[in-house]
Amino acid sequence: MRNLLFALISIVTFISCSTIEDNTPALQGVRDTVLLRTTDSRAILDENGDLFLKGERGEEVISFQIQNQAQTQITFGGQNNPNIATYIDKDGKVFTTESSKASGLLDFSFNGSSSISGDFKFTAFTPFLADTVVFSRGVVYRVPILTPTVIEPEIEDVDDNFEALINTTVFNSIVINHIISGNVITVLGRTSSTNIAISFPINSTAGTYTIGSNPDFSAAYTTPSGISNAISGEITIIANDQENNIALGTFNFMTAQGFSITDGAFTINY
Repeated sequence: MRNLLFALISIVTFISCSTIEDNTPALQGVRDTVLLRTTDSRAILDENGDLFLKGERGEEVISFQIQNQAQTQITFGGQNNPNIATYIDKDGKVFTTESSKASGLLDFSFNGSSSISGDFKFTAFTPFLADTVVFSRGVVYRVPILTPTVIEPEIEDVDDNFEALINTTVFNSIVINHIISGNVITVLGRTSSTNIAISFPINSTAGTYTIGSNPDFSAAYTTPSGISNAISGEITIIANDQENNIALGTFNFMTAQGFSITDGAFTINY
């Protein structure tokens, strides 16, 4: 009898976590073992056909960046995947699927031109795989499609941060600063003998940008032997709060000299 009662409780718990209780638009999922149901959710299709999906509950944010909304089954994780799932916890810690160990899936469909429904799951990491979050039994229910604007997490009162791996070796910044020249901001992480520089337009909106496709998006790794400019790679702007002058993002790139910079992440107060 005790085992039967436990089984019934488990079934009820599963159903309550994976269904919508009423007809209110919702974006929810089980974060590790706790149900997170956002109180504000929205979807936006931009002029390039990209889809941005976001739900918020207080300081917590779940968001999805989909490069081509014509694909209704989206996978997350792996290297250079333009589709990204992100979770920001109540303390401002950012977890993303921009890692070879991350994974996830989003199945969605359009309800005419007014809203989006579907389901999702994903495993995301902080930089250097230090912390993990797992979302399961995620539900997207009639999330409204709004007039195109940029979906960006709100970020306040965060410290500067700059991290990366250089050919799998940890790059530990001892100084982090930035330079603004015209419309371009360059974020620099420095050690005693090397530095990494990431440049992008100061008015950049959330999205993934290919290094080389626009001269304003560039990167370089400098050693005592000289500057090694990026010949390929990506810079992802997770959020750029131009009102409070805070930007955070990730990056990876390769130089002609054979330097592979991966798992890059930055936060800068400019």
